[in-house]
Amino acid sequence: MVASDTFNIFIGVRNLRFVKSTLIICLLLASFCANAQKNRPLLHLQKGQTYFLNDTTVSTSVQTVGARQGRVSTTTTFRVTFNITNSTDSLYHIEARYQSLTMKIKLPDTTLDINSAAKHKTDTLSVIMSEMVNKPFTVILSAGGKVQSIENLDNLMVGAIKNFPSIDSLKKNKIIHQFTQAFGEGALKGVLEIGLAVLPEKPVAKYEHWVLNSTVALPAFAQVHTNYQLADLTPDFYFIKGDGTITSAKDAKLTINGMPATYDLDGSLTNEIKINKSTGWVSEVKLKQLIEETIEIGIASNSRAG
Repeated sequence: MVASDTFNIFIGVRNLRFVKSTLIICLLLASFCANAQKNRPLLHLQKGQTYFLNDTTVSTSVQTVGARQGRVSTTTTFRVTFNITNSTDSLYHIEARYQSLTMKIKLPDTTLDINSAAKHKTDTLSVIMSEMVNKPFTVILSAGGKVQSIENLDNLMVGAIKNFPSIDSLKKNKIIHQFTQAFGEGALKGVLEIGLAVLPEKPVAKYEHWVLNSTVALPAFAQVHTNYQLADLTPDFYFIKGDGTITSAKDAKLTINGMPATYDLDGSLTNEIKINKSTGWVSEVKLKQLIEETIEIGIASNSRAG
């Protein structure tokens, strides 16, 4: 199996394991009150300053497609910079850049490594990924974490992939679609908007819990139910823990490679979040998730993955 074919399989898996996309960059917007006093969380970012996000996510997906069952394990890391270029009327204008991207995917019959720092020119997927880093795109946020807009992210991805004339037009368009669907403006905005649910509706204190529900739409509509706790705090940081479940609507309808399909999903997740108290900016996210999926292509599904 060649890398591009394996990657096409993985992209389908990646879209199905949407939790990673929906719970990582979105956590940038969370900040919480100190132990002795409750405050409504806001971002406190300074013009001219650069903020960083480091993420590590470990995901395991158990898929049943027809009579076949497969297990896919993925470890993903990334680093993003966010430079505050302007602040007006409680809006932050941000120049964002991916600094690094890595993915390690263990499929039933092979392991695929994609790394933006790869040195081998023959590793086409990694080279494409390397073209996506250190390229600016714009994010505008409110002090309360509302996403106003994301601009130029899709364009830089399209530009990165189009720089490879050896890839035929059909495959190139497919890769463009896959990358923009997974990492583009619409996907990132959805991630950030879902992430606003991480902020509680009322101020919280140390050890306090709050339950949040949200809906995600990749690859089909599913409900995410998460119980968060402000687990600890130091003079400099808040530490938040979350435990959640993910469940799709029974026999959700979707299309896979142009073919109608039904999709069922059950999953669980845990996360740990480290947030700077003075800025409200998240400095570290650790996420673990287990997803069980049933996919029936062209046939109505009546059972879930075991």
